[in-house]
Amino acid sequence: MEDLDMLYTTKLYLQKLAVGLNPFDSTELPEDSLYQNVVLCRAFMYAADMLEKIIKNDGMIVRGARLRKDPFRISRVERDSIVVTDEPVGVSVISTRIAHALPQNVRTLASANITAWLESEGLLETVMDGNQKVRIATQDGNKIGIQTETLVNQRDGREYRKNLYGKDAQKYVIENLDNIAAFGKGRRDGMQAEKAG
Repeated sequence: MEDLDMLYTTKLYLQKLAVGLNPFDSTELPEDSLYQNVVLCRAFMYAADMLEKIIKNDGMIVRGARLRKDPFRISRVERDSIVVTDEPVGVSVISTRIAHALPQNVRTLASANITAWLESEGLLETVMDGNQKVRIATQDGNKIGIQTETLVNQRDGREYRKNLYGKDAQKYVIENLDNIAAFGKGRRDGMQAEKAG
């Protein structure tokens, strides 16, 4: 029983990391955090899915059976159920809301995929901030409701930048989920082709 509790806790931590949340207090991780890397987010989600399978099998690991999630897809009803607020939120919150609207057997969209697509659309851009690369809103991003704010980390007093998505920006992301998923698939296919070549 204790082992199952530990598996469940670990699965929750990995699920939070996969959508860009601090596993301990559910606050959003900074967008420039290593944990927001698309490859790591995918690995966290995969590991969480494997743990879910083990938990459902009373802690037993079974060889041969594979847990596969269906590719991202979303119905109009599921899309309409995604929470949109007047209060601006970070991309990790949007990603979590998307995940909650989807069936468990469907892959979700990591926040890193959302921000990469927004950058490809010219709504975010990567700039150097000291010795770190950060994504900030462009003028076009500002027009749809993305604002880049400078915040202070409560633990160490360090300043960092965070993009906040107003109501219109949240709606924009939600209406473009299919485009974001296709963009992410194209990036994955490109990486796989690079590895094979």
